[in-house]
Amino acid sequence: MEAFFETLLVLVCVGVLAFAWLTVKKLYQGQR
Repeated sequence: MEAFFETLLVLVCVGVLAFAWLTVKKLYQGQR
């Protein structure tokens, strides 16, 4: 069960990082 929570935590972190990266990329492209 612990491994499941660790995997879930990693997936959430990756999702947040990907979302933040896309948002920054979109904002950066919008300014130019």
